[in-house]
Amino acid sequence: MNKLKLAYNTNTPPETLTILAQDEDVDVRWNVAYNSNTPPETLTILARDKSLSVRWRVARNPNTPPEILTLLARDEDASVRWGVAYNTNTPTEILTILAQDESVDVRYGVAENPKAALINICLDNDERFRIQVTSAISNKDETQQKLEELEILKQQAQGKIFDL
Repeated sequence: MNKLKLAYNTNTPPETLTILAQDEDVDVRWNVAYNSNTPPETLTILARDKSLSVRWRVARNPNTPPEILTLLARDEDASVRWGVAYNTNTPTEILTILAQDESVDVRYGVAENPKAALINICLDNDERFRIQVTSAISNKDETQQKLEELEILKQQAQGKIFDL
């Protein structure tokens, strides 16, 4: 099996993925970063990759540890920050910060994240963005709970609550 397929295959042992993460071929490293079987320690290494496409893929991987998502949230490239915003494992306090990102795409990523969809209503004045946030709310039964969470998150964003 060639290295690209091996890096992509979810049955590849984690030890092999760790070795492949050091490959000089960016496509191999991208596939390792994409693989749901890649261990968090390996994703941590790939989060510092020189290739923004590899860092973006790490930001999207559901196994990426929250502390690495926090690091990637400060990436200079907006597509990497978008990946962090979209990841459901991103800590809420980081989503609150990303909801105010200069890039509308990053803010859209937060809007798509079920953990933080309502944060954005109170933090953004872009009408298209508010429509995106509204469409992210799919279950009416959860609306009351989300509204209560919104009030807490709004206060956190405004610096009124410090127990993050």
